[in-house]
Amino acid sequence: MNWCDAHKDIFKDMNDAQQAHLADVLHRFPRLLKQNAEGPDADPILVAMALDLGWTVVSRDGASAGDNVVRVHQVCAELHVTCLTDHQFLKQNGWTG
Repeated sequence: MNWCDAHKDIFKDMNDAQQAHLADVLHRFPRLLKQNAEGPDADPILVAMALDLGWTVVSRDGASAGDNVVRVHQVCAELHVTCLTDHQFLKQNGWTG
């Protein structure tokens, strides 16, 4: 959190549309929130921002799907938001190792 505190100027508040999308995402997919996470869970916010701004979500989420867990790529598919793995994103942008 020290880095975040030192760079508060790059963080913006969510606008009304983004907050409405976030409320809808959490209402429709409450299990998207990871209850055992050590810190804040950004996945619902990423989906809400993508819905509002037409962004693509890039995530490693989904590597170990469980019966009682909703993954961000599942939510994105349901809401017609493009979601790529980090490897797909790198390949799509022509980056190689």
